[in-house]
Amino acid sequence: MGTFIYGTHGLEVEIEDHTLRHLRDVITSKLRKRECFCLTLPDRSRGELTFWMDASIPVAFRLDEEGADEALNGAWLLRLHEDADGPAGLHITEEPPRRVAPIGLIA
Repeated sequence: MGTFIYGTHGLEVEIEDHTLRHLRDVITSKLRKRECFCLTLPDRSRGELTFWMDASIPVAFRLDEEGADEALNGAWLLRLHEDADGPAGLHITEEPPRRVAPIGLIA
């Protein structure tokens, strides 16, 4: 189980590692480009939490080492990036099946 850590007070939200790896990719990509957006996460003890994501606000991602070499799902990353660009912001959605390249396209 991983942890998303937000702000100077270090508010922590536990998120499954596989999901957090995908969120980390999207969040760091957008913040690197100085793009602001909302991030909404479920939290067992506090219900649903919405964060304003801005490059000026510190964030951290604590992950277990297991699965660190696991490939990310490109289809899910694309969906999460599109959601982050939308008016409702970034939410955790169901992971779609991984896309498999047609046999003729494999190098």
